[in-house]
Amino acid sequence: MRDLRIENQDRDAYVDVEEALVCSMLLNLAFAIEAHANYLLEAVCPTEYRDERNFFSKGEYRGTPGKLYFLAKNLNVPVKTGHRPFQTVKELFQWRNLIAHGRMERQEKEIECTDSNKVPLPESKIVNVCKAPWVGRVVEDSQELCSSLQRAAYDKKVKGILVPKAFSGFLGTRGIQII
Repeated sequence: MRDLRIENQDRDAYVDVEEALVCSMLLNLAFAIEAHANYLLEAVCPTEYRDERNFFSKGEYRGTPGKLYFLAKNLNVPVKTGHRPFQTVKELFQWRNLIAHGRMERQEKEIECTDSNKVPLPESKIVNVCKAPWVGRVVEDSQELCSSLQRAAYDKKVKGILVPKAFSGFLGTRGIQII
């Protein structure tokens, strides 16, 4: 994003605008989903949420996808973990984890090169996520999954759940809680 700003100032910097914007969008969406899961957990399952770091660090409820699955079970929302929308959200968090916990990416590729000073660089599978076929459905599936959980909590009249749709408005409910 810094490179985009520089490019807009001096026009000499090279940056793949689509790649930068998609990566930024996906990271922000992952943050929003995690915050939403925590918001619902605190309202729906306060006991488990109090021990969140331990409870969601292992087993079938590990990480943010685990939190979403746990919420679905507790709210009686049917979720097929190997299908959309859950699978798309799970893939988003696998990608987020690759970005957040970077490791050496190894590729084995045979290329033909006539000038050793002009060896084409391999494309990163992690950064080139903008070319992945699921990117187009990540926002839609995230909204669908999170809203199904939110709607179930709203229908059960869980205290603090004010609207049936997740991610509504610029900042959702903006931290408002009616006591």
